[in-house]
Amino acid sequence: MSEDYLVDLVTNLMAQQRHVLDHQFNEQEWARHERQNLDRNELPPSIDNEFEMKTEVRHVLDDLKHADMYFVGKEFNEMLTDYYDQTFDGSDEPLRFDPISRLPSPLCFIVLDQLQPSNRITPDKTSAYATEPSANDAQWTEGLPDGVDQRRVGFLCRESEDGAIDIRFVSEYAFPYLCGGYKIEGGLMFPNGFSESDREVYMASIIGISGAFSLINNPRFVIQSPAGTRQQRKAARKGHGVPVEAWHKISWDIDEPVEPRDGDSRTFNMPLHYTRGHWRRNAKEHWKDVEFINGQWMQWRKGYWSGHPAFGIKKGYHAPTTKRAA
Repeated sequence: MSEDYLVDLVTNLMAQQRHVLDHQFNEQEWARHERQNLDRNELPPSIDNEFEMKTEVRHVLDDLKHADMYFVGKEFNEMLTDYYDQTFDGSDEPLRFDPISRLPSPLCFIVLDQLQPSNRITPDKTSAYATEPSANDAQWTEGLPDGVDQRRVGFLCRESEDGAIDIRFVSEYAFPYLCGGYKIEGGLMFPNGFSESDREVYMASIIGISGAFSLINNPRFVIQSPAGTRQQRKAARKGHGVPVEAWHKISWDIDEPVEPRDGDSRTFNMPLHYTRGHWRRNAKEHWKDVEFINGQWMQWRKGYWSGHPAFGIKKGYHAPTTKRAA
């Protein structure tokens, strides 16, 4: 993806959503949209009338003007796949999200290369987020204007004071909708009406988003630089009201010498890897971070990142390209 991907996507999204407000919400257009989406089973189950959808579009437009924007490129794809594999092990024990996955600010819009349609639909399950080609693939290509072959997507995330993070799916040439969320020191959340297959699809996305934020929150591993060109950022402020300082491109911090922190020397020179959180059995009721699960008290042991990306990304994975080696 090009350096200006994030700014280009967000400004296009905002222009399209304004066009929807100006031109799409008449009685005939809404009826046509409802028929088409019900036939494809795509109408978000939490939104079933024009007023709710119009309100959602307005909220998305306003929130995009106040959100911090983040772009996480393809160099993070393997690490996020590993994070997903570590976090979701297929057991019956409930998922739990640790404080390292909080949002960097209360309102964030994040675009992950890993979660773009071109990476989700692959014939060979090379990614935890990929899906086998199927009839559902049409949702990414139907109704697009000439010259556009696929929708681009992002996720608008808001954290509440109790640690609950709701996530809205925002796509080009489509209505936005709430797709779920997660709670810090809690689990996954989904809207009423989501089928089991809907939950499975968005669970993978939500886990990937939480993993991306856990890396963004760790300045030892990543650096943030302005996304797009200065001219683009100024144009976005003038045309859409997005502050020039809102745009962030995330990169591995591998171009400067690194030193271990106190007490970190044993694992510091290892490739970056994630040790998943897990439930410890046979816990006592009075211990910290315990829950009564499947007839017994269990204690949650938090997940954490170890090593450093300057030494590679988990053994067996690639080492990031450093400018010093060029």
